[in-house]
Amino acid sequence: MTEAQSWNEVLAGIIRMPEEKRRLAEALGVNQITLTRWALGAALPRAQHRRRLLDLVPPEYRERLKTMFVTEFAETFGDESDWREAPGENIPAEFYTKVLQESATLPPPLRTWSLVNLILSEAIRQLDPTRSGMDIAVVQCMPPRSETMKVHSLRLLQGQGTPPWRTELAGSAFFGAESLAGRVVATCRSAVIQDIGLQEAMVPAQKEGVEMSAAACPILRAGQVAGCVVFSSTELHYFLPSRLALGEHYADLLSVAFKDTDFYPPSSIELRVLPPYSEIQQSYLTSFQARVVETLRQAAAQGQPLDRLQAEEAVWKQLEEEILKERYV
Repeated sequence: MTEAQSWNEVLAGIIRMPEEKRRLAEALGVNQITLTRWALGAALPRAQHRRRLLDLVPPEYRERLKTMFVTEFAETFGDESDWREAPGENIPAEFYTKVLQESATLPPPLRTWSLVNLILSEAIRQLDPTRSGMDIAVVQCMPPRSETMKVHSLRLLQGQGTPPWRTELAGSAFFGAESLAGRVVATCRSAVIQDIGLQEAMVPAQKEGVEMSAAACPILRAGQVAGCVVFSSTELHYFLPSRLALGEHYADLLSVAFKDTDFYPPSSIELRVLPPYSEIQQSYLTSFQARVVETLRQAAAQGQPLDRLQAEEAVWKQLEEEILKERYV
């Protein structure tokens, strides 16, 4: 049998045994899918994971793996005290300048979408540099219902991800008091779930496939809230204080993408518990595009034409009302 020529091949040989793969994943605090991605070269383990691997692999692999890490990553193996708690990075100063320049020049119809897309691209580059698997989603308050003048739900506005998530996410789900996003918007305070699988997690969450840990940070301006940004990772205990602080910086920066009228005082936030996406919401949301087209057609026929953005906002309000009724009939 040919001897492994790279650390990926060494790791692939080790995790070929299901029991060993499970043991390593649990000890490292990562998903088994992440181990497979490392072995295939689809993602790179961070420094703390490389060092921890040397402690965890069977002794016969240790020196060979260490030599390969030194060769490929110019690795050093000195003080291990800060492996898990690396200093937090700041958003590059030149990126702040770029966002402000874009904010000053973008036309109003494109402003929010373009700025959110720009900021999420930089955030995912910083927060998931090895592309181990992260999703970042911006969730926005739905305008208050006229009969109550309260915000009853949140809507996924935009998102970006690295595999196994899709690269880009469109606005396609509602969230309420049952969600991590809902908790953060209602309290105007950041929250973290380091292990979504634990039943005793203190912050409500809905586990989505490979999501193992999550954090959310409110988007605030002058004491009012427009929504929040939700970070999801394929790894357990990913959102250490340094990463949460960086996430909060990005949430602060995202506030420039929203209009003053998108922000609501905390007293206006009265989120309802919404039905599950896959069981109920999806059946409504699949009709979104057809409804937008019909709304545009009817408005034109009545001599009160709308632009597409106005039609979409009208349809989102219709869908929210119908989905809320599903829960409260």
